[in-house]
Amino acid sequence: MKKIQDSVAGVLIPMLNSGTQVNLNAETLRSIATWVTLRSLVVPLAAGPEDVLVSLYGNIEKTHDATAQSRVWLGRLEGTDARTAFFLGATLNIENTTPKEPDAYVATMAVGQLVTRVFVLTPDRGTLGQVSNDPFDPFLLDVWPNINGATWPPPPMKMQMYTDYRPSE
Repeated sequence: MKKIQDSVAGVLIPMLNSGTQVNLNAETLRSIATWVTLRSLVVPLAAGPEDVLVSLYGNIEKTHDATAQSRVWLGRLEGTDARTAFFLGATLNIENTTPKEPDAYVATMAVGQLVTRVFVLTPDRGTLGQVSNDPFDPFLLDVWPNINGATWPPPPMKMQMYTDYRPSE
C-alpha cells in the first residue's frame, strides 16, 4: 500500500491544496486510479469488511493495479481547504442475487480541493458499461480505464452546490 501511495503523493498533494493545472499522462492516471480505488476500499474496511469488496482489496494489494471493472473520476471542490475531508461509500446488489460480496461498490471521497469518485463492479458480475454521475459529470475528469492523458482540474464545483444537491423527484 505504501508503494501505491508514494507513487502518487507528489501529484495528489498539490491537487488537494490548490487548483493548479496538472497534466497527467496514462501511467500517472493508472497510478491515481489504483490509489483512489484502494483508498476508497480501505476507509470502510476500518468499519468492517461486510460492506466492501474484500477480494478486490486483496487483488489491488497484490497487483498494485486498478481493475478493468472500475471507473474512476477526479474533480475539484471550490470553497474548501486541506482540512476539509469527507467520505461516502455504498454497496450495491443486483435484485434476486445472493452474492458472497456486494455486486458493486461506489464511493466519493474529498480531501481539500480534490474529489475522487470510484465505481467498481465485482468480478464475475458481467461487463461494466457506461457509468453516469449525473448531475456532476461536467465537474468530473475521467481517469480510468483507457484514458491516455488528461489535464486537471476540471471545472470546479462549489462546495455549496454539492452539499445542497437534492435529486429531482
